[in-house]
Amino acid sequence: MKAKRLIWAAGLLLICLNIFLIVKDKDGKVERVVFVKEWNPVAERDLAETLQTEGVIDSEKELVYFDEGSGAFGEFLVSEGDEVSVGSHLYTYEVRNYAEMKASLERDIAKYNDEIKAIETAIKKMQGKQVQLSDTRVIDPNGSEAVSIKQNTTGAEMMKEQFIIHKEAELEQVKAQLKSAESQLADMTAGSGEIQVPSPYSGKVTKISASLANPIMAISSPTLGVAGELSEKERMKVEDGMKVSISLVEDAEDSKTAADNNDAKSSDNELAQTGESAGPNGELKDAESSEEAESVEAGNHLPPGSDDADAGARGNAAIAEDGEAAQDDGSTRELTGVIHKVSSDPKQVTLHGESIYPFQVAFDDGMVPDDLLRGYHVNLDITISESLGARAVRTESIHKGAVWKMTNAGKLKKQPVETGIEMADFVELVNGPKIGDLIVAKPGKLALKDGAAYITPLKPGKATWKEMVKSGPRKRSLVIGLLTR
Repeated sequence: MKAKRLIWAAGLLLICLNIFLIVKDKDGKVERVVFVKEWNPVAERDLAETLQTEGVIDSEKELVYFDEGSGAFGEFLVSEGDEVSVGSHLYTYEVRNYAEMKASLERDIAKYNDEIKAIETAIKKMQGKQVQLSDTRVIDPNGSEAVSIKQNTTGAEMMKEQFIIHKEAELEQVKAQLKSAESQLADMTAGSGEIQVPSPYSGKVTKISASLANPIMAISSPTLGVAGELSEKERMKVEDGMKVSISLVEDAEDSKTAADNNDAKSSDNELAQTGESAGPNGELKDAESSEEAESVEAGNHLPPGSDDADAGARGNAAIAEDGEAAQDDGSTRELTGVIHKVSSDPKQVTLHGESIYPFQVAFDDGMVPDDLLRGYHVNLDITISESLGARAVRTESIHKGAVWKMTNAGKLKKQPVETGIEMADFVELVNGPKIGDLIVAKPGKLALKDGAAYITPLKPGKATWKEMVKSGPRKRSLVIGLLTR
């Protein structure tokens, strides 16, 4: 009985003594060792901030406005239902202030010429760009390249082609506006008191305002587009030229289950980087059974090696494959387009009500199915901003504005980071760790210290002792260390 009491007393005394020494160790002479159970490599991902809204399929509409300051309105030269082309005369007006109107038209002509030059320059630059077949390199922290993944350039080629198509359409529009301004200036120069305004658009006249309330005319194109509305907050974010993903409401509902399954697959692949990735000690680690794993002592841990980088690369490749599968397996007809025109004027100005701003989406070339009809409702994902090939980590890996990097020297390094776009469970790193670097998965749940040594779970069952001895001096040293202890 006395022996048991002595053993308990000695154990309690030993514990208290260790606690006392740790508390009194203000100079850091006692090395802290952190047990890291989960970690992730910094992955390369395409991230985007999107705005979800709704729309309806409709003919693309162009609105015609009349500036009362330019003169007195004369008469309409077309009627509702008439087909017009670029250059067709729409209405007339009489100039009140000749000098002021002439100066205004000359300013417009100069502005249109500048816009034409800028658009032509943008088209030439894009045409001259060569899409390179780049590699995604996952680097081992010791500096050696672990693996390179070939990147598919199909998406980049399509983006380049669509950019040129939209810029060429924009160029034709500005040229038509230039022609209209030059025509009005020519009428004034010829001494004509009545100016005929030519149409900068082609299509059918669908609306004429008899009261001359702006817009005085609407011209619908035979080309289908998407019409929608934005709230005040949404209008602040949306600009012309932004990319839009379009899906029919029926297709979106039918493919919800398929999308959920694809998300689950993507999550599984991400978890594979922590659950079945090569650990910093060079052994495969099972996240679900890691609590049962034996851990090595501080002096016997191995820093992140090429196996980790290779696992991270496999994770990235799996994510990319799942992304392609999501497009192929889902029943949604994925249509794309751009914001063609977003109004700067609300539908109605009220003091107490919210202002609503109309906008139009133009389909990308070849993206309009034959069975698409006016009146079909669609869901829209507007890309507000995006970062392609961004350094991304899970949001839970960031704690108090920093991540904890697991260095090649077996130490933890606290790195403050700036974050960018957030998408689902991932966030962009503007600075800090590079792609392939290993970071602690959930630092908020651990007592971490900058510069502290770390240890990780060891699963000897994943590799035989014979394989470890044959695998080189690095792992042979580990075996010798374990045996000598």
